[in-house]
This record gives sequence, structure tokens and C-alpha cells, in this order.
Amino acid sequence: DFWQYDWCEQYQRARFYLDRLDPGQTFPPSYRDRTGAIQEGFFTVPSRTPLYAEGGAFFLSLAGEGDPALAGRRSDFAREGRGYAVFQAAALAMNAGLFPVLVLLAWRFFGGVAAAGTGLLLFLPTGILHASLVTWPKLPAAYLALLAAYLGLRGRGPAPSGEGARGFWTGLFGGGAFLAHQVAGPFVAGAFLLSIIRRPAGSARRRGTAWMAAGALLAVLPWHAWAVSI
Repeated sequence: DFWQYDWCEQYQRARFYLDRLDPGQTFPPSYRDRTGAIQEGFFTVPSRTPLYAEGGAFFLSLAGEGDPALAGRRSDFAREGRGYAVFQAAALAMNAGLFPVLVLLAWRFFGGVAAAGTGLLLFLPTGILHASLVTWPKLPAAYLALLAAYLGLRGRGPAPSGEGARGFWTGLFGGGAFLAHQVAGPFVAGAFLLSIIRRPAGSARRRGTAWMAAGALLAVLPWHAWAVSI
């Protein structure tokens, strides 16, 4: 498959967080070309947002994977053991979150029949099935963005006293979607903007917007601060 390297890279990034490797690690790892010269990989750690790989690292740690001797060093990822199989199972679990989120949203907006139909139709598009079986972060980005959009655009929502909590979770899910994959950024930004416009003018809008910004910054700022520092 053309995207096979992407899937391997996500696993390597999970190993990076699991083993606490040198922040200068590149992906793919350094290699010797035909002339014998050492070439660096194409991507650095900050080249991709971390949420999917960190989720994979969590599941790998539960399976007893990891090599403490590699801490602070670069790795060639040559000793993978059963780690990739564990990571692929973890990726399937993370990707599968799209299915209940879409079913629940269909139930919320259109009722039980639409929810059941959505659940059945989701198994027909080969693109969704393909993306759910491989180690790709796009589906987690999609369902986190959908949750952010749902909370931000949900009708009138709760009373004004609940605007702060709704804004915070909108921002947190939106920031999480961006951390899963950068492609979610424009969609999340649009959901944030519409959410602000739909709120009633006055203190409720200001409160909701402030809490939404706080949730998004809580999700995104630590990663960017660390990425800039390395």
C-alpha cells in the first residue's frame, strides 16, 4: 500500500514516547545511503501532532513493551518484537471510536431509526473500513472534531449558566482533534467560530468563548511549548 510508511511511522512515534527517546530522533531513523554517508530521516518529532502516537504508547506500556535502556538515545527501531501487533490492535480500538460517535449523533438529531441505519451504513464505505483497520490518526481526529462541533453548535444548549462547561469541553475536544491530526485544524476553527456566533450576545457569549479558548489551550499549548523547546 502506498501509505504503508505512514503506518510504520506512527508505530515508531509511539515507540518514541514509550521509550522516552532522544528528542532529536528522526523518522525514518538515520540510515546509510549507497555511498556510505549517513542520512537523516525526513521528519522530526514536532512534524506530527502527538495524540495518536501517545495513545499507542499507552497501550504498548500496558502490554509490557518498552526498553528503558533506550531512554535519551536514538533508536533504529530494529528490535520491535510483538510491539507492532499490539500497536495495530490499539489503533483499531482508537479508530473504532468513530462508529459510536456517529451513531450517537444520528440518534441525537434524527432518532433511533436513523441511528440504526447509520450503524449499518458505516460498514459499507470501503474507505472508512480501510482507515479503521490501519494505523492512521484521521478517524480519531474526525470523531473528536465531531464531538467539538456537536457541543459547540448544539441547538440552544443548556441554560446560560452551563455555557462555561459547554465551551470548555468544546475547546478541549477541538484541541484534541488537532493533536490527533493537523488536518482537523480548519474544521475545528470553523466549529469554534460558528459556536461563538450562535451564542447569545452578552456575558453568556463572553463566558463561553473564554472557556472554549481555555479548553483548546489546555489541550494544545503543552505540546507546542515542548515542541518549540527541543
